Amino acid sequence: MKRTPPLLLAALLAASTLASAQPEPDAPANGGAVGLAQALNGETGTTTATYGRISRTAYTLVLDGELSLRDFERAFARAGNRVNPREMAELGTILQGRLPSPSTTTFTVSDEAKQRAVDMIVGAGLTDEGRAAIENDETFAGTPLPAKVKQVLMIARLNGAEAYDVTETDSDGEGRFTDYPSITPATENMAFDWTEVTPAALAADIADVRSQLRIAGTARIQSLSVTVGRYDVTTGGTGSISASYDEAYHPVSASSPMGFRHLLIQMEQDWIADQFTIDDLRKARSRSNDRWASNCAILADGSFHCLPAIRRHSATSGLILTNPALARGKRMLWNGHIRVRKGKVVYIGTSGRISRLAARGRYRFVNPVPLLEAWGFEMDPNLQVVSEHSSARYKADAKRAILHD
Repeated sequence: MKRTPPLLLAALLAASTLASAQPEPDAPANGGAVGLAQALNGETGTTTATYGRISRTAYTLVLDGELSLRDFERAFARAGNRVNPREMAELGTILQGRLPSPSTTTFTVSDEAKQRAVDMIVGAGLTDEGRAAIENDETFAGTPLPAKVKQVLMIARLNGAEAYDVTETDSDGEGRFTDYPSITPATENMAFDWTEVTPAALAADIADVRSQLRIAGTARIQSLSVTVGRYDVTTGGTGSISASYDEAYHPVSASSPMGFRHLLIQMEQDWIADQFTIDDLRKARSRSNDRWASNCAILADGSFHCLPAIRRHSATSGLILTNPALARGKRMLWNGHIRVRKGKVVYIGTSGRISRLAARGRYRFVNPVPLLEAWGFEMDPNLQVVSEHSSARYKADAKRAILHD
């Protein structure tokens, strides 16, 4: 397990705000070790900490004047599997070396407790696999997870941002966060390393000079009574992300090269089998020559993912993939749509259901803009996250890194 950089720990008790926080003089040139003070000072809290069961447990543990790692783990365990916003506020207060009012108890917090606190709070409510990714400073795709990203995640989680399960239902059996299914495995064109979007991935897409398949349109095969995709060959990428949607049949589910060719013969496009594989077709570019569609989600590790341009998967070939499909068994922090032009993010919008839940105060969600900045994306200087709901309007708080009522 990787240890949180010492600089992060020293900065936990500093008094700077998000806007003014600066790396210590000996911080790495890439800004990897960025202070987390704003996650723990009072200026970032939107939920007032109250003296609850976590505080009562902590009180008995700090009678010796110190909160050790074991003490913090025991206090954290009192929250159970799902840490709610008020419990997060309690934990944030405790990590400052004090208990919530009316208690006046103060104490020191050990370096070990500070080290583990970052990963425990960011990984709260996740599976063992999810927590392991956070602790190893990696995304689910294996990409290094920048310290700045963990900083934003900790700020957001301490301020009540939900790590939600898109398959969760309410008491009536209706989807709580979406009405669309999430049953697609993380394979083929839905593998995490194919859907993940980072500044480096966008740059690599711009530099890509390979010949690839591109969706060129659709055609109706009367003998089969079906509309199918039409493809041509394109060279190079765009570093852009735009909307991609069609209801045509795409042959993504052939179980063998022979079956793939047979499907293409029926589609009157058997030339494709002479030059490309079925995996090449699954990863074909959109009509705009883009690798990704604009449907986007932030997974619980803080990584951005977009659907592939061909929104089909062999496991569910008759299903047009939507945002919840990006979960692939992981929790989400946000979902909506993103538009990118030649590597620059020009639009980010929160899906209607998530917007409504945030506006009504039911849940808080991660604000994607501070997270984009933490990843180092080039962004339009006027970029703001917008609600894609017809009427629901939430507050987008950049300092606290959340969307809330």
